[in-house]
Amino acid sequence: MTERRLALTTGAGNLLLAPFGAMPMCHGAGGLVAQYRFSARTGSAPGLLGAILLVLGLGFAGDAAALLGAIPLAAVGALLVFAGGDLALSRH
Repeated sequence: MTERRLALTTGAGNLLLAPFGAMPMCHGAGGLVAQYRFSARTGSAPGLLGAILLVLGLGFAGDAAALLGAIPLAAVGALLVFAGGDLALSRH
């Protein structure tokens, strides 16, 4: 993904979702690194994640909040450690 494409898709997402009350967002280096670390090598991985979250949010908002809240914070922390480590090692 080029810097131009990254900026355009982030900007388009922010502009399209702002009228619905969405918070400004970015693609997030940590999220991309975590997806790549766990074998996501194409652009379809973030698209699939976005589609799943969209369906959960639009169709099952209350249940989705409970489901996502059931993920242990230790698991989220472990993902952050891996993503942060990969980002730190990529600087060398």
